[in-house]
Amino acid sequence: MNAGGSHTAGAMSMISSRLLGRPELSDLGQDKLVEYAKRLVSYGFVVIGLQGGPGPANVDKNMRGALLPAWRSNYLHLMSYGAKFNQSLVPQDMLKDTSDRLEEGAESLWREWAPETGSYMNEGNPFNSNFKKDFYGSYYHQLLKVKNKYDQSNSLWVLSGVGSDLWDYNLNSGRLCKNV
Repeated sequence: MNAGGSHTAGAMSMISSRLLGRPELSDLGQDKLVEYAKRLVSYGFVVIGLQGGPGPANVDKNMRGALLPAWRSNYLHLMSYGAKFNQSLVPQDMLKDTSDRLEEGAESLWREWAPETGSYMNEGNPFNSNFKKDFYGSYYHQLLKVKNKYDQSNSLWVLSGVGSDLWDYNLNSGRLCKNV
């Protein structure tokens, strides 16, 4: 989220992003690529980060860790900004309203355009309903085992983090309660 105010640069909005590789860019066909790009900019403005190169793809498999697999084959990191907040709502409802619109807009587009890639968690939608696949990919269950081993009391929590779906966070009250 970007902080807003009368004396600040920028705007208050929620972000969504996707990592795109050859299948989502070069192999797609120009007409389809242009269609997706036009739809994406209709949600706000887009920032494009160039990524990749041979380094990430050529790391020995035994040294890779649990990095989202899409990082190893992507060329671009597209970030979509512009999902505005309805500031007349209480914080919890404001975030839900905005994230619902992101799910219908940019997140839906990403899943159509690049269903097998993912998103950089730090520049992704923190309320992404598909966060396990989009932020962690095939490593989610392995990471959950590690979390369960070293955080048996579940005292470490972050929105869209590994194991976070076991909890309910209410921004209005500040309560974090385990789902039953």
